[in-house]
Amino acid sequence: MSVFFLTFFILAPTLIFYASGYRLDLKRIKILKTGTLYIEADKIRDGQLYINDNLLEDPFNKEQFVYNLLPGEYKVKLMKDGYYSWEKSLTINSSLTTFVNDLILFKKNVPLQMINDSIENFYLSNNKQQIVYTIDSESFTEIYLYVIESKEITLLYRIPQTQVSISWAASDKKLLVSTITSNTILEISNPQNTININKVTALNPDNVNWDIHSDNLIYFTLDNSIYRFNILALEAENILTNQNSDSIILSEIFIEGNDIFYIKQTPEKTILAKHNLNFETDKELITLNPSQNFKFISSSNNYLSIIDQDLQKLYMIRKIFTDSNTNLSGDQVIKEFEAINAIWDKNEDHLLIYSDFEIKTFDAQKNYENFIDRYGQEITAIKWHPKLKHLFVQFENKIDILDLETSNGSHNTTEILNFDRLYNFESDAKGEIIYFSGQIGKQSGIYKLELK
Repeated sequence: MSVFFLTFFILAPTLIFYASGYRLDLKRIKILKTGTLYIEADKIRDGQLYINDNLLEDPFNKEQFVYNLLPGEYKVKLMKDGYYSWEKSLTINSSLTTFVNDLILFKKNVPLQMINDSIENFYLSNNKQQIVYTIDSESFTEIYLYVIESKEITLLYRIPQTQVSISWAASDKKLLVSTITSNTILEISNPQNTININKVTALNPDNVNWDIHSDNLIYFTLDNSIYRFNILALEAENILTNQNSDSIILSEIFIEGNDIFYIKQTPEKTILAKHNLNFETDKELITLNPSQNFKFISSSNNYLSIIDQDLQKLYMIRKIFTDSNTNLSGDQVIKEFEAINAIWDKNEDHLLIYSDFEIKTFDAQKNYENFIDRYGQEITAIKWHPKLKHLFVQFENKIDILDLETSNGSHNTTEILNFDRLYNFESDAKGEIIYFSGQIGKQSGIYKLELK
């Protein structure tokens, strides 16, 4: 009996400590409170989860808790046959749970050809359900519509062979087809019903763009003026004319509410200006570097962003909203980046900024700039993954997926596609399919790559 009580009094505290999550750390020779790891990957079943290269006994199914881990750094890897593995160094803290939510494993797949023809550019609709593309024959440029679900192909429009630019209206019911000599509106459901803006207005518009909210309004510049074309009325209204003969209005404009932001150039300087449609007032806002080619980055948040395409500079200015117009805070650019392009995420909280070889993001809420990566090869294009935890990065002949969460100070990248030539790409609404145009061997066309 005395031996039993002696054993009990020796083991009981140890068992209590063990049950409470305490463990002896042999490296530090001390008893520490353990932590927990939680991993969620909703689409993954029968996966293999490794902690420091040790396979856990239970298969991974959608989510998993790993208990009683001593505080410290752990190499965590999730694998599944047919998928690219996920690996990251994670810190486990005493008495706390480290969470990895919405983890994505991307599927290894072979691209499938959707359209077999010599195609470089295509235009995915806003709802991600239709593709418009062009094919050049000996004498004509033909515009086709491809419906992704039904795989139906329809010839929409044929014109003498020329360079074409196409944009979708907000509702995806109309297209704007622009060439050097004409700007034509097509109805998807009735492509024979066309409106040639040049002929209707007897003008030769420059930089023709849809209103971002309406299918019935088009804006363009011409001869130092800005026009609004009403498709229903078939009328072009001059909404701003530059009265100063010593300056010219450049072609790039940005419309927000009742305000038109535009850039005008004098012999001495280049100026960002604003015209208010309600009060018909003009205001010079800030002075920019002297250049010819600018691009506004569309957003409705608190920043006005402009790229100087000649100098490859991005300028960001904070906006102040009132009931009737939009003003800028002060007369200075508050942020400046080297950039060839920039894209806001769908929430307009983070701006993705990239130059030929470097990627950054800007957190608009925290006013914080974050360096992502630098490459030894030229970046062709970058897009957000819809869940905003990854980026699609396109180079001349490949596409990588970059994980925005760091591991040991670096970002994990996975090459998902390698072709002889890649022209452009888009993803579906969920980031589960990539559509791209490219060429491998003698085969060219539009392809899809399923990622999930």
